[in-house]
Amino acid sequence: MSTYTDITFMKTNNNLNLYIGKYHPNGQYQIENHFTYPPKPKELNLSNKELKILKLISEGFLSKHIAEKLNISFHTVNTHRRNMLKKTGTYTSSKLVKLARDNGMI
Repeated sequence: MSTYTDITFMKTNNNLNLYIGKYHPNGQYQIENHFTYPPKPKELNLSNKELKILKLISEGFLSKHIAEKLNISFHTVNTHRRNMLKKTGTYTSSKLVKLARDNGMI
């Protein structure tokens, strides 16, 4: 059995909150999971150099061209790229760029 009540007049922001829970045998209701939409921006602890490189990646530059533009080694660019993937838990540069765009970093 479900009950729905319109409480939109009580909302203070434009977020949607979804709570998933269940009743336990003792009669208590426990929230198992909570989701917010739009999702809160993820905290990405990227250095200034990594952000510069990420911006250039998002503009379509290859590591070789980024290295020339920033006057650093090609290997340094790839190390920064690898570190950014590790920090963000992404596996491709395109996913990294999408994550940064979704979080308003670029």
